[in-house]
Amino acid sequence: AVPVRVRVLSPGGQVQLEKKIAGLTDPILSVDGDQLAFRTRRSTAVLDLESLSVTQYPRYASFAVDADGAVAGVVIGTNDIRLHNSDGSSIEIALPAAPRRLAFADDGNLLVVTSRTLFQVDPQLGAIRVLSALQGLGEFRDLRVLRGVVHLGARLMQGKGFSGHHWVLNGQGKVL
Repeated sequence: AVPVRVRVLSPGGQVQLEKKIAGLTDPILSVDGDQLAFRTRRSTAVLDLESLSVTQYPRYASFAVDADGAVAGVVIGTNDIRLHNSDGSSIEIALPAAPRRLAFADDGNLLVVTSRTLFQVDPQLGAIRVLSALQGLGEFRDLRVLRGVVHLGARLMQGKGFSGHHWVLNGQGKVL
């Protein structure tokens, strides 16, 4: 794996941190932009961009980081999600299908998309609620939360081919 150079700059452009990280993939920012999460060959890591500290987690198939530092990850080879809350506690939640993408909503709830369903997970209780289910032939492919709005991508069968679709939802799963 090729090392990736990560530089954290101050608002004035001064280098605050510079690291070479071998095998860095899938970088994502928390909703507030204060934390950078990424996967390495051995782990999933979160770099706090204010304190410049790095926290290591098990290597996850897919992952998300919340503004308060909570981390959610799909346990490789399972339908399970492990939630590491900012208070140091963690819980594991089994879903009925393999999670594809994870994202934290502005209210702190975890959103999980499988090929056919969008779930909302309460990170404290582990309670699962269906927000949306795909009707017909096709699959959900992507999930993002930007400024409190949920963006859900799908590929649907139409005639003899497929077409891409983009839905915009509020935090309760209602199409906007």
